[in-house]
Amino acid sequence: MRSMRTFEQPLPPGGALVMHTDGLTERWSHDALPGLLRHSPVVMAGQLLREAGIRHDDAGVVVAKGSW
Repeated sequence: MRSMRTFEQPLPPGGALVMHTDGLTERWSHDALPGLLRHSPVVMAGQLLREAGIRHDDAGVVVAKGSW
């Protein structure tokens, strides 16, 4: 089994945490999807699946935003 990669990054106000499986390309960028962060988490996840999903693989996306 591959080892888990971990990252620490402060979440700015209005930001979001996005986690996804290898069914999405790692080359997507929020800059290429203007206005993405203004939407609800479910809309963000759907947009990412549509734009960055790899068609020959299954995919999973989790989007969390808001104050915690």
